[in-house]
Amino acid sequence: MPRLGLGSIDVSSLGGVGQDVVTTIDDFFFESHTSGEINPMLTTSRTNLIPNSEFFESPDWAVQTGITITNNFATAPDGTQTAAKIIGNGSTGLYKQITIGSNATVARSVFLKSISGNINVTLKDPSLTVTQKTLNLTTEWQRFDLIENNTHGSTSGIWIDDIPSSGIYMWGAQLEVDGFVSSYIPTSGSTVTVSTTLNDTSEVWDFDSTDIMLEADPEDEGFWEEGSNLVLNHDYADLGSELVTNGTFDADSNWSTSGGSDASISGGKANFVNAAKGQRLQQNFSFTAGKTYKIVIVVSNYSSGNLGFYMGGSYAKNNISANGTYTLFHTPANNTEAFFRAMVTSVLHTFSVDSITVKQVDPNDRWTLTSGWSIEDGKATNNGSGGLLRPTSNSIGTGTTVSFILTVSDRTTGYLRIQNNGSTIYYVNNINTNGTFEYTFTTIDADGWIIEAVSGFDGKIDNVTVREYAIQPQDV
Repeated sequence: MPRLGLGSIDVSSLGGVGQDVVTTIDDFFFESHTSGEINPMLTTSRTNLIPNSEFFESPDWAVQTGITITNNFATAPDGTQTAAKIIGNGSTGLYKQITIGSNATVARSVFLKSISGNINVTLKDPSLTVTQKTLNLTTEWQRFDLIENNTHGSTSGIWIDDIPSSGIYMWGAQLEVDGFVSSYIPTSGSTVTVSTTLNDTSEVWDFDSTDIMLEADPEDEGFWEEGSNLVLNHDYADLGSELVTNGTFDADSNWSTSGGSDASISGGKANFVNAAKGQRLQQNFSFTAGKTYKIVIVVSNYSSGNLGFYMGGSYAKNNISANGTYTLFHTPANNTEAFFRAMVTSVLHTFSVDSITVKQVDPNDRWTLTSGWSIEDGKATNNGSGGLLRPTSNSIGTGTTVSFILTVSDRTTGYLRIQNNGSTIYYVNNINTNGTFEYTFTTIDADGWIIEAVSGFDGKIDNVTVREYAIQPQDV
């Protein structure tokens, strides 16, 4: 029989046939009847000993040298603007120390994610620094825990250390005197004790009706890992750092003119006034041929002519002829210059550029794209040319059962299929409509899966989520 709650059934008090008996399952108490029904009778309580679980500045937390904290900076896992932004120097962090009893088992937990890319931080006990765990953070929220028996005195706590300069988001710190982590209990200024509620969220049992109904294989004792995703940059939204210096034209430094003297910087703008063809403002910065870049240009004071933006041997756009904000995606052919340019000779050119920003798309190369695929505006796009799309680093091994979710939009022709690396097995075939789809399949090799555009597929995909089936006890 699967475990209900987080413990095992105590059968020591089972009575004889025809009697009502009480069995305890760690946090949950049930009344068992001869009819076979099992009904919840009582719950116990849990306490979060961290008095400020979402506010991490002094004096609530001990903040080490080099740490900068901005509370209520980002969206937390519960959808509120309560997550903190924490910037470090790579070797320090912050911690909270709590007085507890000796020889008590302590369960500490915290929600963390990186601000940019994969990074490592350390979770440990401030009273016993050898008790620690290295955490690999991604740009998705994850809940981490460290459980130990407190044999070193009357204090314990939680310490997030080795926070890098790229920074992390942090939320929901919790410390409990128990052998496992319970649901998050928010606190604000004092500890909080709550009753452990029996929520009908299990995929194994259903408590909605009078009789308990089996809803999954009781031998599995497993569930899909909620909140986890094996796919990095699953929504194609990751951008690199800003490549343009002084892209708001606050001064004329970092920019040079070429082709004449009718392009200049003043009043916080790049101005082309009665400029002839070839007039340009130029700034060379480091970029890589073959990578895709997102360029955003804001134009004002337009009167005549065309504006172009040249990067890496070709134009990202060469016919901007009105005020507005222009978002461009460009893949340069080489690593040479980037500049604005007045384009045509039939009229003189008069307009201003308020700002320019250039950032690399998918900066950590989370995706490998063959011909036909590109990443633009937070989606993977295929123009009907076919080709394969896959995560660059695929952590799914042979024989792994996964839940695979993706969203298809703007599809006009063709279809998608999901296959193994050798293109010998189609896990899913003929995805030929727009919408969000979920599939379950078991991988046959260590290279995970690939998405293929077939029969001139013209459309976009987004929000690729892959979760592994976890064989472990499930809370109810």
